[in-house]
Amino acid sequence: MTAAAPWVLPQLLIVIVLVVSGVAKLRESVSTASAFAQLQLPGFLRTLRAPRLLPWGELALAALLLVVPRPWAWLPAAAGLVLMLTYLGIIVRALRFPYPVTCNCFGRLGLGLVEAKTAWRNALLSAIAAVSVYTAWRQGSVVQQLIAAPAAVWWWLLGIAVTVLLTWFVVGGSGTRIVHVPAAPAADGALDDADYLRTPTPLTTVVDAQGIPQSIRTLARREAHLLIFLSPTCGACEVVAEAMPRWAERLGPVRLRAVFYVPLDTLPDEPMWNALTADALHDKDGALSDAFGGLATPSAVLLGTDDLLAGGPITGNGDVVEFVEDVIGQIHEAE
Repeated sequence: MTAAAPWVLPQLLIVIVLVVSGVAKLRESVSTASAFAQLQLPGFLRTLRAPRLLPWGELALAALLLVVPRPWAWLPAAAGLVLMLTYLGIIVRALRFPYPVTCNCFGRLGLGLVEAKTAWRNALLSAIAAVSVYTAWRQGSVVQQLIAAPAAVWWWLLGIAVTVLLTWFVVGGSGTRIVHVPAAPAADGALDDADYLRTPTPLTTVVDAQGIPQSIRTLARREAHLLIFLSPTCGACEVVAEAMPRWAERLGPVRLRAVFYVPLDTLPDEPMWNALTADALHDKDGALSDAFGGLATPSAVLLGTDDLLAGGPITGNGDVVEFVEDVIGQIHEAE
């Protein structure tokens, strides 16, 4: 068996992709579960805890690609090919949805709308995985090839690693956030900022007043959002709805928006609701509420610009009012 850098590289690339993907998903377990729902994957997968098991499966597959020797090395490589083709099929299917879908294929590293270039990326990964099946069959595992490789191959791979790292620092390290919102108290205001566990903003789509689907994460990246979940049939919601125009004037850089479970054109034609409709969002099928574990009305949640919750979710008339006032107070202190 002879080894050369071009032969070991496809398997090594698939290993790196699986490790990055698995680690990123472990750090974004909530987002992974939301992505399963947004991509309309079969419900039994969530029942089988697939969102939690998937990253561990990717890491296990990467380990097998590293160490399983000939003549069995092609088996984990074939499994990697099947996985990449499955991901490609899911992305191509999502391109046909009538609304934009956000993919967290690599956790927060891969956040973004599913587009044609997403499919091309996955097609390239599938092609690399196909080559890795052949190289695994002919050359064995990644470890086998690296052990047998001459020093020139190691220098060749080191050069590639340095190039990738430099590219990451130059390109991936740029960019700034326009708005930063300090973490607000969770629940009843009794928790300090240090005690509030910031979780990822769900990968969920809502519909704006113009009928255009919008990704919650994309909206929050532009400016921090304080979402108030309301219902026109909820008596307690009326107190919150009446206060919202006054809150909006005091929230500074944070955008205040009402979220309704019913289509916006079905809201009562009354001044209190009309004042909120133009900037309101429709939580179609309750997908956003479900991402938070199911929210009653009224409820509130603060979304930071860094793809993480900055406060909440909070449920209950009095708690929502206190929560919003706390957010306003923190913003004024920061200013």
